[in-house]
Amino acid sequence: MAEFCLDCWGKINGEEATESQYVLSEELELCEGCGEWKRVIISERSFLDCLIFHPIKLINKIICIFQRWIESP
Repeated sequence: MAEFCLDCWGKINGEEATESQYVLSEELELCEGCGEWKRVIISERSFLDCLIFHPIKLINKIICIFQRWIESP
């Protein structure tokens, strides 16, 4: 299967591809479009992914910001 980064995928399909639409690789992979090491698209994000994982990421970010705020002098 071909591996493309968000930028190349958007150019190929004539759309504005966003990270919220697709599941991206955790590690950097070689994009077959631009030849750069980037996170590439693994699959299209499903409705279930949006319901489950986005709230968890949001809560995690809020906790991290709160933790930094408490630890700062």
